[in-house]
Amino acid sequence: MRLLIDTTAINLHGRPLTGIPRVVRNYLVLGYAFGRAHGIEVLPVTISDGRLVLQRASANFPHPPGLPRGAARRGPVALALFALHYVALGVAYALFGLPWLALRLRDRLSGTPARPEALERQLGGWMDLLQIPAGALWQRYMQRVPIEPGPEDILFSPAYWHDVDPEVYAGLRARLKATYVLVHDVIPVSHPHLYRAPWRDSFRLNVAAALRNFTGVVAISHYTASMLRQLFPDPAAHARIAVCHNGLDPLADGRDGATRLAALFAPGNRPYLMVGSIEPKKGHLMVLAVLESLWSSGQSTRPLVILGRRGWMYDAIVRAIDATPHRDKVTWLSDTTDAELAFAYAQAQALIHASTVEGFGLPMVECAASGTPVLANRSDIATEVLGEHGLYFDGTPEGLTEALLALETSDTQADLRARLASFDWPAWEQVVPALFTALIADAQGEAPLPPVIAPR
Repeated sequence: MRLLIDTTAINLHGRPLTGIPRVVRNYLVLGYAFGRAHGIEVLPVTISDGRLVLQRASANFPHPPGLPRGAARRGPVALALFALHYVALGVAYALFGLPWLALRLRDRLSGTPARPEALERQLGGWMDLLQIPAGALWQRYMQRVPIEPGPEDILFSPAYWHDVDPEVYAGLRARLKATYVLVHDVIPVSHPHLYRAPWRDSFRLNVAAALRNFTGVVAISHYTASMLRQLFPDPAAHARIAVCHNGLDPLADGRDGATRLAALFAPGNRPYLMVGSIEPKKGHLMVLAVLESLWSSGQSTRPLVILGRRGWMYDAIVRAIDATPHRDKVTWLSDTTDAELAFAYAQAQALIHASTVEGFGLPMVECAASGTPVLANRSDIATEVLGEHGLYFDGTPEGLTEALLALETSDTQADLRARLASFDWPAWEQVVPALFTALIADAQGEAPLPPVIAPR
């Protein structure tokens, strides 16, 4: 038996490692330890041109110990293919931008409102055509060591499975012992206004196909599982869906992150903190507007520190940050290290988690584990993750204002920090063996996939 970890469409060399790539790395690296302990070969694979191949090794996503050195070799040809792929991709985006800008200019001159989705339809498959050379180079780069699926092998797909033609996974299921997919969220379906077409439409189709094509489906939260059943009632009714929460990475030593951030987190006026990519669902605009009102009225002098890279549809948020009349009270850093993040969690007055929807919400877990209060927009996922350990507001500016003022009282702070003393969350070292044990038992017919997979 082999356990094949699917890393398709992951940026193997991206830094820093956050979000889904970080989840995949934990399943991969800790999977190697699980394999050694149980006598199972664990291999990183990717799908290239419809076939399984060995994933290229990188610092973030290494090969398992003991793999033949030839399989991991990176010679000049491989490096040249890797570089040419990104050159071809850059050329494709540049060529795509020319008709895009021309159409935008036409609409602007005619007084037509900007409609990105209409432009996507007008350009049709132009981008797909332009990306053919880049795709061909990437396939040449990846296809060094083919992996032939075996009838005793298990495939686990914790990454961007929706970037692959669903029929490929359907074909693999017929050649493997079992296939399992990890679903992080279905927000492009539940909240389509937060994403661009046509990607969100393809996402919807691929989620439905995943529910049909995999042996089992693992959701990272009860909320995500419930949304699968609500939004895809027919395929979900026939799918076997389990819940396995993401684990918690050990927080870095915050002392190593103090150099750059110490001045921002002065003990006499600890700032509020927001952590996460800059995108509409995170609630930056509402938080900024509420704090500006409190600063202008003299009800608060506490600053705001935002940590996170640009996500998508971020233009209005960036403009609001740049144009705030209280620029001295708002700091945005997009390139923090793990140590700096740990320092920020420990030294903040509170984390403001104003997101309208999440599949999991890791910053809430990390901040609570550091002992710092979390003020969260009351949602199914926030209450699932924090329970009685969080302070909640009702999602409105008025509710956020009331909660922020309550956080300024010493009694509220003391109560929240006391409750956080009992907050406990399993580490990845516990989660990965629990999930893999359940998947193997299900594949071998020893025990059915349980509705909830939790570390003992």
